[in-house]
Amino acid sequence: MKFLKKYKKLLSSPFSGSLIGVFASVATTFIIAYAFFKLAGPVPISVSQTTVQKKNAFDVVGEGKITAVPDIAEVNLGIKVEKGTVNEAQKEANKTINSIEKSLKDLKIDKEDIKTTDYRVYPNYDFRKERKITGYTVETSLQVKVRDFEKISQAIDNAVNLGANQIGQLNFSVDEEKLE
Repeated sequence: MKFLKKYKKLLSSPFSGSLIGVFASVATTFIIAYAFFKLAGPVPISVSQTTVQKKNAFDVVGEGKITAVPDIAEVNLGIKVEKGTVNEAQKEANKTINSIEKSLKDLKIDKEDIKTTDYRVYPNYDFRKERKITGYTVETSLQVKVRDFEKISQAIDNAVNLGANQIGQLNFSVDEEKLE
């Protein structure tokens, strides 16, 4: 009650009008400032770094770009042979891959540009009744670098005609020795 008496006394004083005006002005200013910062969003801040140069030192910044026409084609030529025995599968796979290699050499593709990259032998199973081996599969593939682009199509055609049944990963690149 004491508080209310003091409050009534304050309101009835000659300064009460100006006090309420000051209070209203301050409150309005805070409301406007709050609304402005709330609507304006975060204020962007920029930070920069200052570095001190060391004596007898320098920095180099650069950018480079190189464009080159490919001069090498690489292709994987592979075969997959399924036979009743490992020996039969290996014999046929070796005969086929050797004939493919010979045809590549006949196209004047260097021996160093023909690499065996995969050779696998695994059994084939029949799981219908019980796990039973029904034969064997041999897979082998060659990675071939062809430096004369006019021979790419002929190399692939010859390989397919001789029994290659897995052709893939045709990539073009630049001979690194020529870049130096």
